Amino acid sequence: MTKKPEKAVIITLNSQYDMWCNGSDAPLAHIRFSSLDMLVSDHVGYSAKFAELFNKELDVDTEWIIVEFNSPQATHLGKNGSTIAEIRKVAD
Repeated sequence: MTKKPEKAVIITLNSQYDMWCNGSDAPLAHIRFSSLDMLVSDHVGYSAKFAELFNKELDVDTEWIIVEFNSPQATHLGKNGSTIAEIRKVAD
């Protein structure tokens, strides 16, 4: 779905929260999608894919699927005691 290697993708699903949106307690999905080097032009496509997936797999009405996009800089993500920016320098 993201064209990124599986080891570069992290997914967290937590169903322990009660959520309300616009005064409704209908099933809701709030997706926070962070990805390095994500293009703004890709947001619509990702939003559509998430809507289709969550509607099909979790039976959430697409009207209640909210996607929040974030494209942090590699210096703002840490991994293995370093940052992604530093890890990339070593790999190059």
